[in-house]
Order: sequence, then structure tokens, then C-alpha cells
Amino acid sequence: MKTALIFSTSVLMAINALAQQTQADSAFAVRNWAFANTLYGQVLQNDSTNAKAWYRQAMCCYRLGNNRQAAISMQQATLNGIHGETAYFNLACFYSMVKDREGAVGALKMAIATKNISAQEIKNEPDLSFILQDTATRRMVTKLESQPDWIDENPSWSPDGSKIVFESHRFGDNAQVCIVNADGTHLRRLTNNQDYNGMPCFMPDGQKIVFSSGAQFGKTGDRNIFIMNIDGTGQTRLTHNKGHDHYPNVSPDGKQLVFNSDRDGHREIYLMNIDGTRQQRLTNAAAHSDYASWSPDGSRIIFESVRTGSWVTYIMNKDGSSQTPIAVASAPRFSPDGKKVVFHNSPYGSFEVFIMNNDGSATKQLTNNTGADSLPCFSPDGKKIVFISGKDGLQQLYMMNADGSGQKKLVSN
Repeated sequence: MKTALIFSTSVLMAINALAQQTQADSAFAVRNWAFANTLYGQVLQNDSTNAKAWYRQAMCCYRLGNNRQAAISMQQATLNGIHGETAYFNLACFYSMVKDREGAVGALKMAIATKNISAQEIKNEPDLSFILQDTATRRMVTKLESQPDWIDENPSWSPDGSKIVFESHRFGDNAQVCIVNADGTHLRRLTNNQDYNGMPCFMPDGQKIVFSSGAQFGKTGDRNIFIMNIDGTGQTRLTHNKGHDHYPNVSPDGKQLVFNSDRDGHREIYLMNIDGTRQQRLTNAAAHSDYASWSPDGSRIIFESVRTGSWVTYIMNKDGSSQTPIAVASAPRFSPDGKKVVFHNSPYGSFEVFIMNNDGSATKQLTNNTGADSLPCFSPDGKKIVFISGKDGLQQLYMMNADGSGQKKLVSN
């Protein structure tokens, strides 16, 4: 009887803890920062190792103007298992805002060590102004700036598998949309102006390309979604918003488009008709959500979000319902049959390409190179994967078989 009583009590405690966590998460989702902060405090009284609760309590404290407690809570989040660049970057900001130089610099070093933070992001962050006055910190940022920049980014296949469209700095400092045959021949530029032009994606008919265009990185201005013909002509603006509209991806039937936008503060996933009408927000997590794309049947959308402190891949219905986490993974893309997901992750320091089942199981590493490997995308027949690799020093376009074999540079710089 005593054992049964103990078991019953432990079960009740677990149920109560789950209820507290759910209530806190609900308050956080609707941005009721004060109430959520109180509830996460109760959660942490019962489980001081709950990294997610520490992270979200930190963000609540930041929203409430309590930067000292935000730094304490974010530190606990990192100590209890959240090691993403966003957590360390936020921690550096919180420490900087309360003029804790040692804590801020240490956290910034950890963010830089993830190899997923840029010098421009650091320089543009006003909350880091306190430590950016230091010569040593500026030297650290200057060193980061001197590291090789990306040449190619964000590849996407044509529906027939004959071409790859991507973003490239091969023709100068400004990113431009480029296209190349799948065998690496006939590289040409589709955009040619002083704006940023990138994150391209083919329309299902293979005759048009959607992309993001606007202010260059680090410069004031907006970015919006455009569409153009496959030869670069007929560039037409689809969105007219303040902020940055990024990563457009067209539905399989060509009627709708998902993208992310920071028009309301955080980057969130939006849906609109292909002509730019009926724009609606699908996510509302009070944290960045990115890199959305469609399932082959058009019924679901896969994306990444940092709402728990690390970049996690989620799948949701196309109306935004049933947002379900499946794995710690970034830049996810479905296979043509919808059964697999290819993505990148950095479990050992630099990004590598992985593949998993669409429920997050059976993860397999496909690359293991000295430079970062990222942004993978299946060919329409599922036999090839195009990705970006820094194995030769600069981030360039590569291709491999779907099992990771036969890796080769697609276009020489």
C-alpha cells in the first residue's frame, strides 16, 4: 500500500507539472509576459533543470524590462542544455545591457563558436553597444569579418531537374539570383542591380522564379517578394511590406506561396496567394520561425523555429494548425515522396547535412567535411541532393547522391 501511495503521488505531481508547463506555454504564446513569467517560475520550483522554462522565463523578463533576471535565467537555460547561437547571443545582449562585461563577452564568444552568427549581426545589435566599445571585442568581431564569406546560398531545383537556381556573390559584393544546368554548365546571372536578390524558388511550371529582393545586409530598408521569368525578365513585386519578406516557396499547385516576414517583430511564417493577395500569418510563437516549404501533396508545411531556444524542425497543416516538432534540425526540405526530410545541423561544431524520416526518426549523417555543409535540397527524382559546402574554403554549390556518396563541386568559382 505504501508503494502504491508513493506511485500515485508521483503520478499526480507529474500531471500537475505538465499542466503548469502547458498553462505557461499558452500564456507565452499570446505574449502575456507577466503571467507567463510567474507560471514559469512555478514550473522551475518543481524542476530546476527545465531548460525550456528557463529560456522562456528569460524572454519574459526581457520583455518586462528585467534584464538582470533575464541574464540569470538565460544562463540557466544554457547550463541545462540549450546551446544554440540564439541562446548565447541573447545571453550576451542581456549581460551587455546590465553592463556585465565579462559575462557578455563570454556569451558572445560561445555564440561565435556555433559558427552560425555573422559579424554584421553583432555590429547591428544595439543591445551589444556596451561591449562593442571595447577594443578587444571589436578585434574579435573584425577577426570574424575576415573569415571567408559565402559565395553561394539557397539552392533550389527546377521541376524537371534540369536546372538549379541559387543566390550567389560570384559577380560582386551584392547577392544576385543565378541559374545553372544540373551538370554545372551554362552558369548565368538572372538579376543585376544594387539590391540584395536571393532565396529563389521555381514555380511548378518551371517558367517563373520567385525570390526576395531589397536592402543589402546591414543596410536600412525593406525586402519584398518578387516573381520573374526564367530568363530574369518581367520582374514583378508581389509584397509591399515594411520589414523583410524572405524564403518564398510555392505550393505544388502553384496557387499559394509561404514565406517568412519580420513585419510584426519576430520572423514568422506567412501564407498568401501567388499574386500577393490574402496574406495571413500562420505562426505566432514570439520567436523566430524560418525556411518554410511545402510537402509534395501540398497539405503540410515544414519549417524551422527557435521558440524553444534551439532551431527545431516543425510540421504543420497548411492552415497553420497542428504545429508539431519532430527534431532538432535546421533548413528542412521534404523528399519528393514526402517520406524523408533532409536538413543541416551542427552537433559537433560546424554544420553537416543529415537525412531522417518525416517523423524525426532514423537520422543519418550524410556529410562529414572540414567546412560547413548546409542548405540541402532533393532533386525532383529524389536521387540527388544539392547543398552548400565550405570544404574548399568558400561556401559553394555542391551535389551528392541521396545516400551522401559522390560529393562534387558543381560550379568552380
